[in-house]
Amino acid sequence: MQTNSTITIFNRRLDASGNDVLIPTVIDRASWFYGQGSSKGQYGDNEDSYSVRIPFDADASGKEYIDACQWKNLTDVSGYWTIQKDDIVVRGEMSGSVTDQTEIMSATDDCFLVNSFANNTIRGSDAVKHWRIGGV
Repeated sequence: MQTNSTITIFNRRLDASGNDVLIPTVIDRASWFYGQGSSKGQYGDNEDSYSVRIPFDADASGKEYIDACQWKNLTDVSGYWTIQKDDIVVRGEMSGSVTDQTEIMSATDDCFLVNSFANNTIRGSDAVKHWRIGGV
């Protein structure tokens, strides 16, 4: 798989007070594709789409991938990352104190909310195993 980007995925999590918290993971060696829409969407606008593929052996800042169900049940997620609907994906490295969705989305045009994903790491050789993330 040809890779062209570093990405940051912000995983959503509720804290003890029920507030939405965004936890960043920087991932090197992802494949980022952006396509401008040419057909009318549900509300009459052209819809742009994003597709990201993350190779199985990509460097996720030393964190281990776990599925969203496991993620929700952990008390300490510091060593893990996941993919779930409405997470935020940003092209490039963004970390530190930026943890508000509005701030993230206004900081760059190269970002999207996850609306689809697939774990394609179960079958095939390591060369083709990957996670696919889509959004608009």
